[in-house]
Amino acid sequence: MGVRDLFRRRSRRVWAPRLRGECSCSEHVDALADLVVPFRAQSPGAAPFPVTVGDLVEAHALETRPLGEDEGQVDDVPGRFHWMVMLGDQARAHYDDQGAPLGLDAALGSRPGVERVEWLEREAFLLQAPALCRDGVLACAARALLDPRVRATPPGASTQ
Repeated sequence: MGVRDLFRRRSRRVWAPRLRGECSCSEHVDALADLVVPFRAQSPGAAPFPVTVGDLVEAHALETRPLGEDEGQVDDVPGRFHWMVMLGDQARAHYDDQGAPLGLDAALGSRPGVERVEWLEREAFLLQAPALCRDGVLACAARALLDPRVRATPPGASTQ
């Protein structure tokens, strides 16, 4: 290891999650808590009562956690991911992963402060969003679920 390598290693800045108030979030999840999240068409087991963003967060069906240095890298994807967004079973009734005009990953990626999204599994996403705080990342995920384009149009329904 040369002197340059040692300097690079020491001068490398380690990312840490932003705290609320020190972030660049356009909104936080508590402002969205009372918004009703629509169900997808023909959702099996859809509750007969409305489900809010706050309900999903409280039920841990909408969660996020910061990624450590050792888990923020993905093969063949440039840059470092900062957050993992996880959607529980209860959130599955609110989006379609096939047949919707807009994928949930694209809806997440369109939110302010989100630079890149990688859809890992059916219910897990990685986000490059270094300047957002936890509540801001949850707000991005909630806004993605609230976007009507993440649900397929029911047969016979008008698209206008």
